[in-house]
Amino acid sequence: MKSSRRDFIAKTAACFVAPVLITTPAQSRETIEDRIEDMWRNYYAFDPLSLAEDAGSDIFTRQVSFLGVDLKCLIDTSTSIKENEYHIQRHGIAQSLRSEQVKDAILSQGGIAFSLSEFEGSVHRRIPHAILQSESDINLIADITDAMIPRPIRTATGMAFGIAACREDFNHQRFFADRKVMDISGDGADNVAALGLLENAALSVRREVATCARQGIVCNGLVMPHDPEAELPSTVSSLPEYYRNYVITPKGLGVEPGFLIDANAVGSFEEAMAEKLMLEIIGELPRNFVPRAIPA
Repeated sequence: MKSSRRDFIAKTAACFVAPVLITTPAQSRETIEDRIEDMWRNYYAFDPLSLAEDAGSDIFTRQVSFLGVDLKCLIDTSTSIKENEYHIQRHGIAQSLRSEQVKDAILSQGGIAFSLSEFEGSVHRRIPHAILQSESDINLIADITDAMIPRPIRTATGMAFGIAACREDFNHQRFFADRKVMDISGDGADNVAALGLLENAALSVRREVATCARQGIVCNGLVMPHDPEAELPSTVSSLPEYYRNYVITPKGLGVEPGFLIDANAVGSFEEAMAEKLMLEIIGELPRNFVPRAIPA
């Protein structure tokens, strides 16, 4: 039996609940503003290039001509993603990279490129493309991913904008990759594009995914548990169905079809992400996979 969203979050994120601002009558407006200013300062202090340089690593500057896989994680950080859910995604990706199955997959390809962006009402490139060719490279990028903190102020779910921005990132690389994969995780539907009309916003996502395919980029999805009262287009009844119909790459577009993993069905975001990253890196599809057809 599938667990509820609340059970999933409690089970997976008990140790990763970030502090939140709690306003009391005793707090002055200046105190609250100071705390918010500190949060922004901490957010902008995150600098992957400096962290790599301090570790004596060249993962962000290393020159390579060819890699088997160029992999980008695109994660939802909209207002529906609470602080503990942000840490589920951030820490889940980091732990997945540390897992033996993902490390073995990366090394079996002779190395990969890895990057991470976030989407809400706008798009934020948090980790630029890193070249991972050794266990120490992988451990470092996992540590860097674990060091991220969420934006203090976030807005709606701009998935189509996020996909479009990531597509541009893929197209401006200093190396050639045999496969390009966009790994999209979230807990809701796009509600920003097309003037907030959910059906039109969903079509905007679908168009961006199709444009990615024309440029050789496969889009896969990972669904987090979501609020059952969250708005979805009238054409779908659940978030997994939304991802299947609009987010993952359908068959017949000249690239391998995309696939979906439902973290709620697997048991935890970390387990689901580790399985997903491993399959994406080695270029395989889940068992009992049924590709999505091109919509009429």
